Amino acid sequence: MSDQHPEDRDTRVARRAYEKWEAEGRPAGRHDAHWHDAAAEVDANQPAQAAEKPKAKRAPKKAAAPTGEAKPTRARKPKV
Repeated sequence: MSDQHPEDRDTRVARRAYEKWEAEGRPAGRHDAHWHDAAAEVDANQPAQAAEKPKAKRAPKKAAAPTGEAKPTRARKPKV
């Protein structure tokens, strides 16, 4: 399935609802229940990463000052 586009959620739900409908002997009037149950199954089987937004990469940290050198200090206001 790596070469194909993945099925969208509604297609997977429809396929699973149809399987449930057939397994129950094709009863009339239960399409809402089959759809609801199938949607719950499809959502539960989704990988957690697919639901998450991709994380942004952090900027690299600045290099620390070499040891032995003093850090520059800010000038302070004189106390009044």
